[in-house]
Amino acid sequence: MNAKKAPLGSGITVCLLVAMLSSGGFAAITPLPIKDSVLAKMQYVDNHFIKRWPTSACNSCLNGGHPGNEWTRCAYFEGHMALYRMAPDTALYNYAVNWGTFFDWAFDGGNGGANANGQCAGQAYAELYQADTTQKIRILNDTAYVNAMKKSAAVNYWTWVDAIQMAMPVFARVGFIRNDTAAYTTMHKFFEYPKVTIHHTGLWDTVTHLWFRDSTFLSPAYGGTYLGPNKLPCFWSRGNGWAIGALCRVLDYLPATDSHRAEYIQIIQQTVAALLPIQRTDGFWNMDLGDPNDCGGPEETGTGFFTYAMAWGVNHGILDTAIYLPVLARGWNAMVDSCIHPITDSIILGYVQGTGDAPSQTPPVTYNSQPNFDDYGVGIFLLAGSEVYKLAPQVAATTRQITASEAAQRAYVRNNAVYIAKNWRDNVGVILFDVNGRAVFMKNMSGAAECRLPASLRSGAYLLRVTGAGVTLLEREIAVAR
Repeated sequence: MNAKKAPLGSGITVCLLVAMLSSGGFAAITPLPIKDSVLAKMQYVDNHFIKRWPTSACNSCLNGGHPGNEWTRCAYFEGHMALYRMAPDTALYNYAVNWGTFFDWAFDGGNGGANANGQCAGQAYAELYQADTTQKIRILNDTAYVNAMKKSAAVNYWTWVDAIQMAMPVFARVGFIRNDTAAYTTMHKFFEYPKVTIHHTGLWDTVTHLWFRDSTFLSPAYGGTYLGPNKLPCFWSRGNGWAIGALCRVLDYLPATDSHRAEYIQIIQQTVAALLPIQRTDGFWNMDLGDPNDCGGPEETGTGFFTYAMAWGVNHGILDTAIYLPVLARGWNAMVDSCIHPITDSIILGYVQGTGDAPSQTPPVTYNSQPNFDDYGVGIFLLAGSEVYKLAPQVAATTRQITASEAAQRAYVRNNAVYIAKNWRDNVGVILFDVNGRAVFMKNMSGAAECRLPASLRSGAYLLRVTGAGVTLLEREIAVAR
């Protein structure tokens, strides 16, 4: 388990209630589905997209006559490549290679442009080069772009938060592939501009730990004039998703010794902490993170990125499993249960906000609404699934019924600790849930007889669950009093 080690308790009186948990005592715990289910949903959604777009590339077939290497399609291929790495398949590989080959591995708007949106294709190009390093052309334009930007005296290229996602991971990939530390240095220099420099304050709000979309959305507290319809600062969900998703994708390639790695990790940790109290009860996040009454309702792209980042953070040991696993599980299950359309429909995913720069219900964002571009929402869903998959159980957990007397002999609570019988100790985990269904403490016994409960636990009722080998061995309600 990846949970942080909890402090040892002192002065906590724990009383074990003899009765087993009653059916209505706690809110339902949202479990992750098994790995096969996560993969199947990802493949279903990707297959639906390919069915809609059997030819992966085009010059002007996207909405508004845009080319197929525009940022919306490139964001799709980020998720498509994540699926390919999970479940290598020749058809998936060829679909992506045909796309890059069609454009001669060039960027939208030309290889010499500095617009971050045009550079987004470089992320998938670099990953396809890594899949076959004999194909030098696949990394050629990525490298040329980064080399040109290293020579630039200007830093004001990324003036909107989306740009961080479009371009920053390209620098990280080129730096890794070429062993070029100057790429990482230039990347951070460009990142600092939107974070702290633009408009003298930056787009990163050091109080809420959320991002403004661009300087036109800065609130009066940051020297701007923008407030939402209810006079509250506006923090666009997908804009924050772009930023946090980019940092995860950068850290995938950034050396452990990089001097700015801790900074990127801290921003992820602070952002996801800010997201915890504003998750909707249905598992989604609203389009406006700063105002629940502005464009409230399910939205897939922000939710997908937040689920991806939380799962990434748990998988990489920078987020507490006990806190974030239930949250990301609700996010993933919300998307699976509420967004996916039958493959016979023209709509692939519901609740996808169309392109824009702010929360908007014009047109309305519903299950049956078709966004103006149907690709980036799919890519974000696939990215989320690629990290959720790593956390999902291999097999479904089952509950074995045991008698109260049998349970009392195998696990009990006394003097601030859970005690496990000798024949249960190996590979047994202890989880404590609060009355809202949130896992507040997790511990792998690893053969130990005693598991101390943390002093940070507040007085109240908790659900104690003892698990082993995918089976729930015991569930009991306990009461904690200081």
